[in-house]
Amino acid sequence: MLQIQYRMHPGICEFPSQQFYDGKLQTRSSPKWDIETPLRIWINRKKIPIVFCHVEGEEEYLAVSTEEGNEQSCSNKKEVDKVVKILKHLIEHEGLDLSDYENLNIMSQYSSQCHQIRLAVSDIENVNVNTVVASQGGEWNYVIFSTVRSLPGYRIEKIPTLGWCKKNLGFISDEHQINVALTRARRGLIIIGNKNLLSCDPVWKKLIDHYATLGCVVDESEEFPTRSSGVFGNQRTQHGGTTGCRNMSKKLMRKKVEEESEEEFYRGTDREQEMLEHRQTLNHEESLYF
Repeated sequence: MLQIQYRMHPGICEFPSQQFYDGKLQTRSSPKWDIETPLRIWINRKKIPIVFCHVEGEEEYLAVSTEEGNEQSCSNKKEVDKVVKILKHLIEHEGLDLSDYENLNIMSQYSSQCHQIRLAVSDIENVNVNTVVASQGGEWNYVIFSTVRSLPGYRIEKIPTLGWCKKNLGFISDEHQINVALTRARRGLIIIGNKNLLSCDPVWKKLIDHYATLGCVVDESEEFPTRSSGVFGNQRTQHGGTTGCRNMSKKLMRKKVEEESEEEFYRGTDREQEMLEHRQTLNHEESLYF
């Protein structure tokens, strides 16, 4: 079992470690996630880069063509709208540069939702939208994950049976796919979904409770993201736009670190042994669905 990871911010890694790796998955510092200036969008006081956005949308079903013929797939317009709002905020107020493929991935487990999101952002260039299955093995600086499934409160069972959960949650409760979805982001993860319905599944309930304990759950009545959480005027971030002169040298240094192989960069330093351990863990990367 994988025990050391370099991909994710420890705040992103904490829940997957607890849920899927018996709390043994440790985070080591890496230029992949350890950046000088985090986004200002994060609502937690400690700026832990995770958010769960509660959205009570409505499911719609469409026929999607597959290799095995047409299949029913689910979409949720209200969640699409939320994805677009967050995406535009990241571009306009956080300076996120989408020309870098690794900066952002928008995910859903449903092909129909991915299709609707692509249509909604068709006027924006270089937007990555993929299913969770297609995202397996990839990693991005930031991930927006739309869970899609939703029911009005009066239709949600207080004590749901396994059959009820299977019907109303579908493969959104598949632990393999949950693990994949939660471990794609390096620097920030935003999940959009109906917390009341998702909490019927034990894994999702634990995740939502974990996020709530950290102050990382946004209710539908709350505005997110807010304009005050962005960057304005001539000030820019290092997330794709230009930086101020004071931060430029640090950005270039980190860029150089990322471009050089980690082996060469750390050779002859105290971290050489640590990098050797890191390479050994890659033999077990299937445990994290890399």
